[in-house]
Amino acid sequence: MAELPTTTVLDDFRILIGSRIRERREFMGRSQAELARILGKQVPAVSLIESGRNNITAADLLVISHFLKAPIEYFFGAGGNLADEENALMYFRTLDEDEQRIVLKMLRALAIDKGV
Repeated sequence: MAELPTTTVLDDFRILIGSRIRERREFMGRSQAELARILGKQVPAVSLIESGRNNITAADLLVISHFLKAPIEYFFGAGGNLADEENALMYFRTLDEDEQRIVLKMLRALAIDKGV
């Protein structure tokens, strides 16, 4: 039978998930109060989750995934590099309105092509 993870491993896992939630929430421009409201929790509970001091349920993580528009794998350290998203968004914001429209048309065409 396989060994159970140690307390240290579980603590590290909680910290990883919490930090990814905070990272994504901040990237999306959402507040802890908004996240708390969506989860039906108080802000201190969200703070404890984001700091890795409180466990999170699978159901709450699913709600967070939808609220923050990120695949659930993202919170486990997979599913994309946030730095790439941030860089793309920062670059997009430097474009003038006409350039932004062109980029958005290209993205829509790609989404249609991929069936998204």
